[in-house]
Amino acid sequence: MPRTSILKGETRLSVLNELKSAGRGMSVRELSAALGLSYTTIKFALNQLENSGYVRPVRHPTRRGRPEIRYTLTANSAEILPQNATAILLGLLRAAEKLYGYSAPQKLFFLWLQELTETGKKSIQGDNPHDRLRSLARWRNSFGILSRFDTGPPPRLIETYNPIADLFILYPEIAKMEEQMLSRIAGFPLQRIEFTVDNIQQWHFIASIQSY
Repeated sequence: MPRTSILKGETRLSVLNELKSAGRGMSVRELSAALGLSYTTIKFALNQLENSGYVRPVRHPTRRGRPEIRYTLTANSAEILPQNATAILLGLLRAAEKLYGYSAPQKLFFLWLQELTETGKKSIQGDNPHDRLRSLARWRNSFGILSRFDTGPPPRLIETYNPIADLFILYPEIAKMEEQMLSRIAGFPLQRIEFTVDNIQQWHFIASIQSY
């Protein structure tokens, strides 16, 4: 199915976004419950997405009976999930680098993240680490980042979409700056670790709260 047809399918887009947000493979029943749609509707949408190469079924063994079929995103799904003008931002950073030198992009992000830190400190609420991480996840979501709190242990934020993720590859220093910003906002150290689960990239910000 052409990309334009996929974009016209509200159910298909909802399925793609739910899989991306969950950060793992999901069964038809799980997607049906999460989206409030019938099993038949979800199954039909998944068949279309599979035929178009955007999802694939994976068999997961169970303790009893037949394996469970879970659907995961393929690499092709990146072309229709929102990218939030990353290419434009990357072009601006490269232009800044040409005009002002190699460190210009990092300096720009440092200043921007400083401002975000102050905004975040005012926005995040909670008297304990778990509540603060939940609040931090909600704040991150307000910027178009798919972030959720996980109790662990250890407790952490799990993020499955970040509109500037491509920049971390070209400018690794920015990823470290982001880790430091979130630690300052949370009030305790967070360690950023990258994972790939069911073909979906994840960023875990793992809390160190012994001295909180």
